[in-house]
Order: sequence, then structure tokens, then C-alpha cells
Amino acid sequence: MSRIKRFSLSSLLILVYFTSFGSAVLQDAATAFENGAYKKSATLYQSAHDEGLNSFELYHNLGTSYAKNGQLDLARLYLEKAFLLKPGHKATANNIKWIKTELSENFAPLPEFYPKTLWKITASAIPHKIWNYLGFIFLCLAAYCLWQLLFYRRRVLSKKLLVPVLFLSLFIAILFLLFGYSRSNQLNIFKEYVILEKSIEVLSNPEQSAEILQRLDPGAKVELANELGEWKEIIAEDGSKGWIHSSNLAKIEL
Repeated sequence: MSRIKRFSLSSLLILVYFTSFGSAVLQDAATAFENGAYKKSATLYQSAHDEGLNSFELYHNLGTSYAKNGQLDLARLYLEKAFLLKPGHKATANNIKWIKTELSENFAPLPEFYPKTLWKITASAIPHKIWNYLGFIFLCLAAYCLWQLLFYRRRVLSKKLLVPVLFLSLFIAILFLLFGYSRSNQLNIFKEYVILEKSIEVLSNPEQSAEILQRLDPGAKVELANELGEWKEIIAEDGSKGWIHSSNLAKIEL
């Protein structure tokens, strides 16, 4: 057997092993989840995730399992990841809302503007590469219409039809490209974090002697606004700003 054949066979065996491993673990995790054994399901889903398996169902069930176990920080992290994949999923949104309520009775996050939510849901309907591809097609159609108007005497369509087709194609192209850009940004968030393990103090300035503005518990989500050495300026969910000196932050990314 040649080296290439041995390599191909070994690669295939490795692929089959991890596929069967993932399927078995996910099946056991789903059974434990359905039976209410959330500690076991969290362990199994986490092991599947650590092996490189990722999906909306895995993130959602893993986050929900952690929430049932009272581990709100890890629950928030994985539920936020699930919500990235399906921004309009009601069960995930309700679980995140429940975590926010559990974190603090006085915590009042800013409500998201409904058109913004609708935009996210629409952008997540198809992969961002498909949006970009469709946008490019309509951009080419707009360019063709413009070329017909300016340089080609024997037009396929009359001028009365070419002009509206040109502007409509251009509008759709821009809209689809914006959807693609928006969805790409949603999946590549570098500034949103979840606080893990322990509470952190939010200070008015990047120095230990500064005034304490508030304390954020594990599970709270913050947005990174600025950095100064080991200090980070963050924006909390209620819109307030402050500085923290902590490494207990987990980035929300897929």
C-alpha cells in the first residue's frame, strides 16, 4: 500500500471515529437533557464542544443545562453563542432574559430597537457568503442596464424599463451586500464578553483608588470600548460605562 493510500485510509478512519464519537456523545447528552439530568448533559455537551463540534442545538442545550445547574456565567456564554446563530430564537432569548433577571433585581438592560432585531433575524436567514454572492449578481445586472443605456443602441429592453430595472437592481445589490456585511460582523464579534467565575468592580477611572460605580456578577455581558494597558473600559448592558481590571472575561465568538 502506497503512502498516499495509507494516509487517506488513516484520515478516513480518524474522521469516522470522531463522527461516531460525536454522534454517540450528542445522543447521550440529548437523552440526559430530556430526562432532566442537566449536570450530566452539561458535561457531555461540553465534551462534544471541546472535541470541535458546534451547532445551534449544542450551544442552546449546553447553555440551558448550565442554567439549570445554576452556573449562570457559562450558561450566558453559550446561550449568547446560540443566539448568534439564530437571533430570533424565542427559547434562547427567554433563557438569556431569565439569566439577566437572576443576576440582579435592579438590573434594567436597554431594550433593543425592534427594527434592529428584525434586521439581525433577516441577515441570519442565509449565510453571509450567499448574501454577498446575490448582491454581486444584482450589481452586475445594474451594470449591464447602465451599459445598455449608455453605449448600446439596440437595447434588449426599452429605456422606460431599463431605468427602473437599473435602480431596483442597484438597490437590491446594496441591500444584499449590507445583509452580508451585517451577518459577517455578527459572527465575528470581537468586543462582547461574558464575565466568568467571580464578580468584578467597575471603576470610574483606570486606577485601583478610583470610585466604585457598580459590581457586575458572573454571567453579565459587557462590550469592550477601550483598553489602557491591563485596564479595560467596558459598556454594561444598561448603557453605563466604567473601567475594570480583570481577566475573567470570555469572548463571545463562534
